[in-house]
Amino acid sequence: MILRNFKKLFYIIILIQLLGFTLFAVEDSPLVVVGELEMTLLSPPGRWYRARIDTGAELSSLNAFDLEVFDHDGSQWLRFNIASNLDSEDVILELPVERIVQVRQGNRPELQKRYIVNLDTVIGSLELRGEFTLADRRKMKYPVLIGRNLLSGYALVDVSRQYIHQ
Repeated sequence: MILRNFKKLFYIIILIQLLGFTLFAVEDSPLVVVGELEMTLLSPPGRWYRARIDTGAELSSLNAFDLEVFDHDGSQWLRFNIASNLDSEDVILELPVERIVQVRQGNRPELQKRYIVNLDTVIGSLELRGEFTLADRRKMKYPVLIGRNLLSGYALVDVSRQYIHQ
C-alpha cells in the first residue's frame, strides 16, 4: 500500500516537473511571435509597408524598380524607386550595393541578377537590420517579403494569424 502511494506520488512529481519545465520554456523564449502578414516600418524611407513573412525565402526582398547603378566616392550605389502600398507616392532611394546575387525564381531555369542593400526594419517590438534583394514585385500582392535572414533567432511565425503587430 505504501509502495503504491509512493509510486503515484513519484509519477505526480515527475508530471508536475515536466509540465512546469514546458511552461517556463515557452515563457522564457526570446522569440517574438509574428503572423504570416505584418506591417513593417522600413528605414530608409521611414514608411510602413504590408509584408509577407516567408520562412521559405532565404533572403528578404523589396519591391524596387527603375534601378540605376552609379558610382559614389569609388563605391557602387543604386538609385531605385519603391512604391508604397499605403499611399500613391513612389519613393526614390539611393543606397550602397552590399553585394550582387544570382537568384532562381520559382521553377524558372534562368538565373536573375539581384542587387542587395541593407535596410532597417521594425515589426512590432523587433528592430532588425539586414539584407534585402531588390526585385520588381509590382505584380505581387505584398511589396515586402521578410525571409529567414531577418527572422532567424528573433521570431516564430504563426501562419494562422495576420497582423499581430499593428
